[in-house]
Amino acid sequence: MTQPRPWHRFFAWSLLLGLLALGCPDDDPVVDDDDDSAAADDDDSAVDTGWGDEGAQDPPILDDLPEYTNESALDLTGTAVEPGSLIRAYGTELHTTDANPDDGSFTVTVAVAPGHNDFDVTAELDGLESFPAGVWTQRCSPGDPHELVGGDTCKEAIDLGAIADVGSQIQVSGNTLEEGDEDWYTFLAVDDVDEDIALAADNWTVAIDFLTNELDSFAIEVYRGSCDALECADYTEPYTEYTTTLDQTPCGSVPYNDCLDDSTQFYIRVYPLSEVTHCYAYRLRIQNG
Repeated sequence: MTQPRPWHRFFAWSLLLGLLALGCPDDDPVVDDDDDSAAADDDDSAVDTGWGDEGAQDPPILDDLPEYTNESALDLTGTAVEPGSLIRAYGTELHTTDANPDDGSFTVTVAVAPGHNDFDVTAELDGLESFPAGVWTQRCSPGDPHELVGGDTCKEAIDLGAIADVGSQIQVSGNTLEEGDEDWYTFLAVDDVDEDIALAADNWTVAIDFLTNELDSFAIEVYRGSCDALECADYTEPYTEYTTTLDQTPCGSVPYNDCLDDSTQFYIRVYPLSEVTHCYAYRLRIQNG
């Protein structure tokens, strides 16, 4: 048995044959006296649809996939009309599994490529393969590398480690896929007191801003020291950048002030400004010094 071709070929052939059969209301029917063409009409192999075998079962019933995803693989589920059928899922790769022999249910794990993904799923029993049922999803590109490790609340914030006050920076990227989804990060803004004393200067500064904010879809909140200590609490409008500076320059020797350790833990909430995000992406820059 040859491998089936995509369903849209069958649709294209069907549409073409339908157009050839159409005519204006007042046109006389065209009579073709060519015996060869009549013989062709009687030949079932004259048009190869490429999908489905005569006498095969109806297409399987599929459950919807998520409209958008960051996953590189998903479980595609459904039910075959004939229990025990061989299930074929055609996408970027061919994936197969056997439907449950009792109720026809099945789960097949399919690879999901970045961008739009269509899957055509057939069921085969006794060598007869059905027409396909279709389902689709879209994998976000760029994706969200942190989504699998949490970061949905302040208490579960993704720890970015320490950022030294020498102009060091960290960049993080992500997206939000559904209502209520948001990303939380935490980091320690380090103040190197020994270096401050040596230089008689302390220019500890923390700056946070977006390098990418697709369609201005995201805003931030910053918490200083704990998840309860919201910065800019009186600011009523969403904001997309934040800067704080503790300049103790000069410091370190008389008559200068003491160089203080200003090391502080920060928490950042990145949240969408709309319930609809459609894989909209962001890239956030966090800098110290």
